[in-house]
Amino acid sequence: MKKIIRNNVIKIIRNIIYAILCCTRFPFIKSHFQEFLDIKKNYENKPVMPILNRRFNIQNHLTIIVPTYNGEKTIDKCLFSLTNQKTDYSYNIVVVNDGSTDGTNDILEKYKRKHENILIINQENQGIAEARNRGLSYVTGEYIAFVDSDDFVSEMYVEKLLNNAYETGADIVRCNYYEYDIEKQKYIKKGKDQENIVLNKGIKDRILDFKGYPWGGVYKSALWENIQFPNGYWYEDMIIRMIVFRKAKMFSYINDTIYYYCLHENNISKLIEKTTSIQCLDHFFLIKRLCQLSNDIGLLNDYSLRINILYEYSVVLWLRTRKLNKSLRKTVFQEACQIIESMFIYQENLTNEQRLVVSIMKKKDYIRWQLYAIYKMLAVKYGV
Repeated sequence: MKKIIRNNVIKIIRNIIYAILCCTRFPFIKSHFQEFLDIKKNYENKPVMPILNRRFNIQNHLTIIVPTYNGEKTIDKCLFSLTNQKTDYSYNIVVVNDGSTDGTNDILEKYKRKHENILIINQENQGIAEARNRGLSYVTGEYIAFVDSDDFVSEMYVEKLLNNAYETGADIVRCNYYEYDIEKQKYIKKGKDQENIVLNKGIKDRILDFKGYPWGGVYKSALWENIQFPNGYWYEDMIIRMIVFRKAKMFSYINDTIYYYCLHENNISKLIEKTTSIQCLDHFFLIKRLCQLSNDIGLLNDYSLRINILYEYSVVLWLRTRKLNKSLRKTVFQEACQIIESMFIYQENLTNEQRLVVSIMKKKDYIRWQLYAIYKMLAVKYGV
């Protein structure tokens, strides 16, 4: 009963916010540009994202890449779940130890001695993007999976994902997941249920229906032959939805809940959400870099890209920058508005809600932008 009452209250609040969004025009808020221009110059000096030319030496069905840094509390459960799969498919596990200074390496060596299909790669600490990229250099599977070292999977993870991949010929197969609280050792909630589906003409207008996490699925290795994770940025997994999803000619989703995403006080995503660092602006600038990469590898500037960027600059940019200095945040918002205005000269195929967001950003309406983001975040958090 309490949940029903809560959901009804949230629905009423969202309806009020949406009514305000549709009917109200707030005054333009002036911002200051110099600090942003200095930051922008630094980003422009970063190297262009490379286009790779590699061919994987395929020897088995699947390569699972596990980056880890100081994961002694969680890596054992992760690797236990990966080495105890009930499947006849051949797979190997590439663990990239990203400069751990705790007891992670001892645990890795224990598993390496017991399991021939585990490869341990040690490197100095370079961050999760470069750890995943290092793992990609050792791929021998026709498909690739990414599993974070603080997560674990069902014993049927490999079997169910690869069964669907080979039955459908999909380039990408995604699955449902549970959020699991490590400290309390209990399941928090399940990912949103969706029907099993095969999109045989690519993801297109369904791109926002699926989470852009690297984990929770398998990818055909060929998708990664000319790309890698953006190094030197936060939010490196944005490449999944902006590039990898759009490269796939066939996309499949199974509603089996077979991945366990673990929550704890040291979650990178949680720590980043609380930050006041200007590095949260990686989100804004990385979108621009990924758009350039998309063009460089021959992907069209299509509907799926445009609605993804609209979502990123309306909802996600608000989330990433909400702890930032207000003046700087307003400047970033206005820069994002200029990009949206240039991308949406024509608004065919947009939903009424998407048209509303485009209108808000074309008018550079800072307050309504914030209200819209809150409206969407309520829906995500409470599922209403």
